[in-house]
Amino acid sequence: MIKVRTIHLEILRHGPPHNQLLSPLTDYLGLCGNHQATLMRVPYEHAEFMGRIRELQYPDVAASNTAAEQRRIEEIGRFADQITAFLGGVPGLIAALAHCPADQGSLTHLRLVVSHDELALLPFELARVTPGFPGGHGNPLLVQSIAPLCLTRQARNATSTGLVWPRQPRLLFIHANPHGGPFPDQAHLNALVAAIKPWIAVLPPENHPHHGAALKQAVEQHLVVLSNPTMPEIREVCARQSFTHVHVLAHGAPIETLPGRPYGLAFPSAAGRGVDVVSGQRFAALLGGLDGLETAADGSQGQRGPVVVTLASCDSAHQSGEVWQRTGVSFAHDLHQAGIPLVVASQFPLSMAGSVLIPRLFLRDLLWGGDPRMAAHRLRTELFALHPEAHDWASLVVYDALPENLEQQLAALRLERAKRAIDTALDHIDRALDDKSDSDSSDIPILTRGFIQVEEAEQRLHPDRLGLRSTRVNVLRASTAKRKAGILFEVFKGLTTKSADQLARLRTEPATQGFLEAARVVVNLPRKEAGPGQDHPVLEAILKRSMDELQLSYVRYQKNVRLNMGCAGYKYRRENALHWSLTQVLSLQAAWRQPLKQDYWLATLLSGQLDLTAEQNNDRLWAHASLTELYLILLAYEEQTWSAGQRVDSPWPRTHNEARDQAMGHLRQMIGLEDNPLGLSLLSTRRQLLRYVDWWSHPDFVRRVTKGDHRWPAGRQADSQSLLVEVAQEMADLLPGAEQGGQGAFPIYRSLTKPTKGDETGA
Repeated sequence: MIKVRTIHLEILRHGPPHNQLLSPLTDYLGLCGNHQATLMRVPYEHAEFMGRIRELQYPDVAASNTAAEQRRIEEIGRFADQITAFLGGVPGLIAALAHCPADQGSLTHLRLVVSHDELALLPFELARVTPGFPGGHGNPLLVQSIAPLCLTRQARNATSTGLVWPRQPRLLFIHANPHGGPFPDQAHLNALVAAIKPWIAVLPPENHPHHGAALKQAVEQHLVVLSNPTMPEIREVCARQSFTHVHVLAHGAPIETLPGRPYGLAFPSAAGRGVDVVSGQRFAALLGGLDGLETAADGSQGQRGPVVVTLASCDSAHQSGEVWQRTGVSFAHDLHQAGIPLVVASQFPLSMAGSVLIPRLFLRDLLWGGDPRMAAHRLRTELFALHPEAHDWASLVVYDALPENLEQQLAALRLERAKRAIDTALDHIDRALDDKSDSDSSDIPILTRGFIQVEEAEQRLHPDRLGLRSTRVNVLRASTAKRKAGILFEVFKGLTTKSADQLARLRTEPATQGFLEAARVVVNLPRKEAGPGQDHPVLEAILKRSMDELQLSYVRYQKNVRLNMGCAGYKYRRENALHWSLTQVLSLQAAWRQPLKQDYWLATLLSGQLDLTAEQNNDRLWAHASLTELYLILLAYEEQTWSAGQRVDSPWPRTHNEARDQAMGHLRQMIGLEDNPLGLSLLSTRRQLLRYVDWWSHPDFVRRVTKGDHRWPAGRQADSQSLLVEVAQEMADLLPGAEQGGQGAFPIYRSLTKPTKGDETGA
């Protein structure tokens, strides 16, 4: 995880925030940390400044504007030098910057608190590296790569007290182009759809009569689009629904009806003709909604209206230059003062190509739980690198009022978003296997995309990236490996029905090669082509990869058991029940035909029984799920393995029938406790039960287990698990999804409601 160090610089003067022009005669005080206040003066007369700032408008493409382009470049350099000298006159800031770490694992956040209207005009984002800062003297301060730094602005009256960062992002995209002409609305929409794609639920097949309606509903759970809306239409949507992120694409324009002609955004007029140029204060009121404060998952009161507003428009952070009372500073500043914690805008014209990077990079990072300061730094550096002909990187302005505990909130959010992305990707793969049980080659692109998405989400589960060391992370990684193993085994089973010629053709297809690479399947080709059947190198490679993932799942569950039980877990937050991880270890040992670990079994029993009396219904549900499988596992072993020599008061069941009755009893109690017939505990339990039936009893799986050619010792040859398979099928038939048959074990349509504690298992 990136370590963020924050430096505060506040610039003050006497008097109200309005009715003051820029002047080198005006005294300001610069306050940074615990250093003494420093006298500051701007190097501009107001009229001179406004004339020069107009040179930063992008000229037309015509060759006749070469001189204007040259003036623009020269003014950028002059402003950069003067702003650097202005900030460099604060010794406290220079001292603080000198101690910034020069590594990519850290970010310095320079928060500039500016409440006086005329100071909001200054292009602080053009500042260069000052002497003593480890970023290379003279380089642009905010895009140098030696010591990453993010500059944000904050209104002095902005507050983040009690702010709960949204755990279920929901976007509103508003785009308006009332004058017509070229407009990148489709590019922005494509970027937003790509950003939410990892969490779009599995849909019915494209030829299904309800596919279109399901697609619309699935997308609108994450993204609502308003095209050329009027103000009443925006108000109506925001009154009915709550949004966490709002992205606006519109043209900036002066508001002719207000004193000082402040800049606003142009929308179609509700009167049916003409343009309605809206101020930031008015727009903030529209976004506020009517349903009051949003209640967070923990019962605390969240943010009214959106937490993040991004403005892809020209001059959305620009002032008119005429400073009047009560007519607003800039559109972005007004939104921030109205209570929106994070506002991203532009103080100069923003190029169309550069504007698309806001949804493509910045919003995408936020949806994954990224730190907005790091996301803003990345956006600025990408603008600088990809669009060197423009100064979009300097135009970018970020207003923030982020909570002090933001990093802790984001750590939990990153875990939850990664889990949801993994579940969604695996559900897409499950649907492909459900629809085509013979693993037809037309499904291979779906499988490939699914494995790529899982890989991307899994990379975000590393503790260093999460900023969270939790046993819940280990459980999620173990569960993901087990589901990937099951998917690969389903692919293997489907391909065993194909002939050698079909397999040979399949292996040479680019799509198949892409799938094998995405799933990390390594095919070792023999000198002589193998014949049909299970000895084909592609089949054996897929089966081996499945076994590898299953082994990895076992190792991760084992690690979680140690972290939950031993002192080594003191660095980890214990956020999942011990009995769950223990049950998964025992189930995989049974699947691999390994001896029963009686101490593990007893520890699982005790842990599960303790949770049966838990206060939360969800904890009791998962305890019954663990105990259901715990007693079922005994059916994989001979009775004398665990019943011989037991005392009368022993916790062990005496016979297979007694073990079966105990398992059935806990299953029925779990069904009775679950209010939702499609609840995750029931769906997950059914999926696990069918693993015993369709996977771990399959002849090819048993063949690899009993050969002992894997990391495990050779499994038992003689023991039959027919009784376990029979009871597992009987129990699965009692659970939701049984009417689908076969691969119906996979929960295709997931509830998108916020998971409660314990839902992180889903194994």
